[in-house]
Amino acid sequence: MKRFVKGWMLGIVVSGFILIGLGRGNAMAYTVAEFDNGGFLEIDYQVQARYAHSDIGPAGSTDSSTTNLYLRRDRLSFLGMVNQTYGYALQFEYPGGQKIGATQVSSEASKYKLSVLDYYVTADYAEAFKIRVGKIKHMLTREVSEGCFDPLSIDRSYFILGPFGNNGEKTTRDEGLVFWGNLFNDVIQYRAAAMYGNNFGDQKPDGIGNRYTGRVHVSLLDPESGLGYKGTYLGKKKVLTFGAGYEMEQNAVFHDNSATPGSDDYKGYTYDAFFEYPTEMGTFTLSGAYLNQDFNGAGARGVSAATSVNGEKNGDYWKAAYMLGKFQVYGRVEKWAFANLDGVVDQHVNWTAEGINYYIKGQDLRLTLEFEKIAFNKPTATGDFKTTVLQFQAKF
Repeated sequence: MKRFVKGWMLGIVVSGFILIGLGRGNAMAYTVAEFDNGGFLEIDYQVQARYAHSDIGPAGSTDSSTTNLYLRRDRLSFLGMVNQTYGYALQFEYPGGQKIGATQVSSEASKYKLSVLDYYVTADYAEAFKIRVGKIKHMLTREVSEGCFDPLSIDRSYFILGPFGNNGEKTTRDEGLVFWGNLFNDVIQYRAAAMYGNNFGDQKPDGIGNRYTGRVHVSLLDPESGLGYKGTYLGKKKVLTFGAGYEMEQNAVFHDNSATPGSDDYKGYTYDAFFEYPTEMGTFTLSGAYLNQDFNGAGARGVSAATSVNGEKNGDYWKAAYMLGKFQVYGRVEKWAFANLDGVVDQHVNWTAEGINYYIKGQDLRLTLEFEKIAFNKPTATGDFKTTVLQFQAKF
């Protein structure tokens, strides 16, 4: 009965959003105010509601399966420009209720938590030279830079995050600044970032440095000239982009957990490719990436800042899709080797997903059904499991 009620509640919520969306034009942020010299303030709201079912119960329980209704993202944004050069953003999130994760199933749902997701100011002096300062996304990988509401599959990779985490939490944000710009008619984009890095809590060695990141990409067809990417352009662009990045932080983590003094540096690098091409027969999408995040073996030694999903690892993903009309079928394959994942040393993960997107009104109003499977090379508390996820996304 409880499962039925939750499913019915989700159906009501989704139906309401669809009716609202069909009754209006393209989703647009609400303009609160407009100022001289091109300034403005806009407010928008974005939500991703999920209903998930896993074929196993939480670790240690006798349940044979788990169902989960939760908000993956629940975001309110204030965006604007002071004039044609200077801008700003402030974004809040209030997600929660999740029990089924990428690698584990919990008996307790995550708490609904209000957080300041982003806060930053921008300065666009020229197309070749722009600045963003504040709490912003990590710049190393294409995957993290993809829009949270513009992925190809139901979400971005669960395993590509910023290093270290934030007091034990998974994260894609950090405080710092980035210089970036587009060169040669948007063929080349560069990014150079200085971030706070692993500079918090009890995981801060003496002499710790900030994290420095460099990234560049080359667009051979239509340009990707923004600071954020998209997982699919829904057949509106012809894109072939190759990217690469490198980052480092000196004395990032303790050498080990003993009284022996010392610290290890962090370094990471990635390379990626994205291709999307619309034809009369439909739109084809293909992308892939490799990522290596190295802590000089600190993850295998159990240093907490270098373990788990945010820690020492290397791996890759491949994504492919075909879109015809408002429907898009896709598949995703990821393979990762973790130094220490959930307490298991040298854990390897194979993660696959197949799904279908139905774009009611593009990314502004979208339904996604995804079938996920995760397999480990070493035993875990939950073991291998499968998850089916239905997600409703709306942008206002």
